[in-house]
Amino acid sequence: MSIALLLSAFLVSPPSGAKLPPGSDGSGAQALELPTFFITNRERIEKRGRVTYGAERSSRLSFGATALTPGKPGRRAGRPPLVPMASEAEFSQALAEARRKLHDRRVIVFVPGYACGLTDAVEIGERLGRDTGLPVVVFSWPSRNKLLAYTHDETSAEWSLSQFSAVLRLMDARVGSGKIVLIAYSMGARIVSWGLERRLAEDDGVPARFSQVLLCSPDMDTGVFVNSAGILARSCLDNRVYVSSRDLRLRVSAILHGAIRLGTRKPGLPQMEGIKLIDFTDADPSLIGHSIPFDLLAQAIGATVTAAGRPAEPATSAN
Repeated sequence: MSIALLLSAFLVSPPSGAKLPPGSDGSGAQALELPTFFITNRERIEKRGRVTYGAERSSRLSFGATALTPGKPGRRAGRPPLVPMASEAEFSQALAEARRKLHDRRVIVFVPGYACGLTDAVEIGERLGRDTGLPVVVFSWPSRNKLLAYTHDETSAEWSLSQFSAVLRLMDARVGSGKIVLIAYSMGARIVSWGLERRLAEDDGVPARFSQVLLCSPDMDTGVFVNSAGILARSCLDNRVYVSSRDLRLRVSAILHGAIRLGTRKPGLPQMEGIKLIDFTDADPSLIGHSIPFDLLAQAIGATVTAAGRPAEPATSAN
């Protein structure tokens, strides 16, 4: 593979997946507009009465949500304004109020990939909320949001594990693990996978049972995932990994790491009990194949709801 091709995989389009697929407006059936919440371990910067979040690390979690604007549901002018919250208690209260408006009490926790800023991650969260009608909490870890800062983002993802574990415990306490849908994209899949391993170790081998775990175009070592797949299967009955055989960005990642990435569908991948691999190559309209299959995610999440509108216990997945 030439140097030009290697570079093009990172420079053709944003790896965050924030851009919607061509021909899709991201609209869903959600009649009630909800804020998109965020939790971040990015540095909180206060200047002239304005709060922003940088690319540096913070050992303290910050909370916030998008501000709803008047108009049609699901429509916002430009990028969503982010409103910081003063405390975890304020966040928990706002999330509880949002859930009280809905019959389906599940909550999506979304973990983005590399080179994805807070605003981009929140925009993806908004799309997920519109498509599913569920509240979304984005965990934005301190990516530099630069295409050539890949190795920096890898170390920041590893560093964020303890904070993500704290987020899982907070959400479990406020929502209950059985009501949590975990969605991760690209490098974010490592954080979710490691977080579930850590959670199991901290709880003396007794797994929390999440509603669903959905990994999209995961940029993680296939062998490492296979070795820990049993932990994922014990943590959730409905586990899905969305892969593409033409994911150019993950091919580059495989060259950099010297090992095949999980999101690139390759022959010979062993079957993993309780893990369903879904090849969305033909359904991916993007140029380089590294994207978030929003429609398939909405279908998967909707499939766990009964005709009465109540979450149903998902059946065990199989390859």
